[in-house]
Amino acid sequence: MTSPRTGQRGIRRALPLLFAFLVTVLTMGGCQPRANTPRLRIAIVPKMESNAYWDVLHAGAIQEERDLERGGAQVELLWHGPANEGDLEEQIRLLRKLADERVNVIIVSPQNSDLLISTIESIAEQGIPIITFDSRLNSSVVSSYVGTNNYDAGAKAADHLAGILQGKGRVLLQRYVAGSDSSMEREAGFANRLHEKYPQIELLPWKTYCGTDRETALQVCKQGLAQFGGQAQAVMVSTQFSGNEMLRAMTDAKLAGKVPLVVFDTNPLLVSALKEGNVESLVVQSEMEIGRTAFETAYSRVMGKAVPRTIFTPVTIVTRENLNNPAIQDLIEPPFRQYLPAPAK
Repeated sequence: MTSPRTGQRGIRRALPLLFAFLVTVLTMGGCQPRANTPRLRIAIVPKMESNAYWDVLHAGAIQEERDLERGGAQVELLWHGPANEGDLEEQIRLLRKLADERVNVIIVSPQNSDLLISTIESIAEQGIPIITFDSRLNSSVVSSYVGTNNYDAGAKAADHLAGILQGKGRVLLQRYVAGSDSSMEREAGFANRLHEKYPQIELLPWKTYCGTDRETALQVCKQGLAQFGGQAQAVMVSTQFSGNEMLRAMTDAKLAGKVPLVVFDTNPLLVSALKEGNVESLVVQSEMEIGRTAFETAYSRVMGKAVPRTIFTPVTIVTRENLNNPAIQDLIEPPFRQYLPAPAK
């Protein structure tokens, strides 16, 4: 029979061995330090590296990246876009480079809904999931689209403008770029709603795209006004980029503030023009929400979770009457700068 003292000495000798065993188990198991956990690399390829619109989407993605990290996730956001919107070749080059670097998932806003199909499908064949945001791609390999329901947003803009015109008049629609899914959907939703619901509103036969070069866009807007400005009771523009140039053209033609101008999206120039009465209203997307949700969806997809095929974010009509509403202020002046990297010196 073992004495109590002998038993205590045995327990004391066993304690160091037991402690070493527990440390080994914990190190091999679920309590492994975060430093050894692979970081998920989520790449985003916008249509343009930086401008008033894309900076806000970028900030939304960074906001979600930080929220996930606070929750214990190991994620890294890679943001790479062309210097100029419309540069399809550069977007293709960036996508292929990121695929060669074996990022975990790619979020892309396609410059063209058809011309990027072969590139994206070849990347998907390598096992890299694809999320689109802002604009769609006409391919089934895309796991999810995050952004505005642009067709419905165009129809909503048509209803709003029809109210301004009291159901009758002529409208000049300035189109953006052929093949750009988001703007073409808005334009189609706008034109079709006028045709279907407002027979006394005529859409003037101006179908020239303004393009992505600023001076070319300005000249196209001036040409449209020269041909139809005297007939138009209102002007509709499908992007903030072309909205800037239409505002300049209407100012030069002495039409700003006299002919209602409705523009998709927002920037400081357009907000100032809205306050001054030179822009009638803005159709504003939830830009930070698009960026945030796209990043969240990409993370869920790479973690093996099911993600919805389509996630629509809200659209709001901003006018001088609701401009000072706090919720509207958050839309037109989102707190995005706190999230963006400091400019390179």
